[in-house]
Amino acid sequence: MKVLFFILALSGFVWSNIGNVAALKGDANIVRQGKTLNVKSGMALKVKDTIKTSSKARVQVILKDDTVVTIGPDSSFVFDAYTFGTKENSHVAMHIDRGFFRSVTGKIGKLAPERFKVKTASATIGIRGTDFSALVSENQEIISCYSGKITALIDNISHNVVAGMELDNTGGKITKRALS
Repeated sequence: MKVLFFILALSGFVWSNIGNVAALKGDANIVRQGKTLNVKSGMALKVKDTIKTSSKARVQVILKDDTVVTIGPDSSFVFDAYTFGTKENSHVAMHIDRGFFRSVTGKIGKLAPERFKVKTASATIGIRGTDFSALVSENQEIISCYSGKITALIDNISHNVVAGMELDNTGGKITKRALS
């Protein structure tokens, strides 16, 4: 009986609301548990949701800790894990398969910055109280930092990117430069 209760409690936790769609321009979908839903402003988000945007769409999401994520056109963005609580148990894990996103971290970014991660095909991005973005295409990733600091782990090498800088990984060649 205790095991059944634990499983039911866990399943409710996994599928609980982690935030909401704050703004929508154009057409976008959420893939949730194998079903495709049309994105609507105010719509609740769940862990494991994938947001897919059309060629002219943008979706802005506000998570429970006030993290703001803006997802650009032709993007596929996944909310892998999310817990907002104490310093010890709060964490965010997201990834982008393609396209563009920008994130301004909220309370978790201040409370437990080491537990806020975003993955791309080639990098894991850790944050330190940050406003940052990534543009991901088949052969190029550009990770930009607007405020704070991020660390991009690429092929087990840490690359620190401070405010006003960006990291360009084109075909495995990594360069840092000032934001343009």
